[in-house]
Amino acid sequence: MDRNEPKGIQELFQELMARNQAPGESAKRLSALLVDCTLKYRDEMYLEKGIVVTVEDVQRSLSWLLPALSTGNIPQLANEIQDGLLRRWVSELTGADQGAQVSHE
Repeated sequence: MDRNEPKGIQELFQELMARNQAPGESAKRLSALLVDCTLKYRDEMYLEKGIVVTVEDVQRSLSWLLPALSTGNIPQLANEIQDGLLRRWVSELTGADQGAQVSHE
């Protein structure tokens, strides 16, 4: 596992927070939850399958997060890593199992 990758993922979320000049407490908690969830997912994928989750995987999953949360439809992403990460985030944020809510986009 590339030890620079965790820093890259954390920097991605820090950059997103910096775009909002005065992030509120809820935004900070959300960011912390997403970082924690992402790093756990990254470690699980590497330890269990030898798969490296990249910053690009995180960015692509992140681009689907708000649409999935706002519509309630979680698309089936073609990339297994990105799809798994998106479902993990939605599950963490909503407390629901995301296996049943699939939209084939």
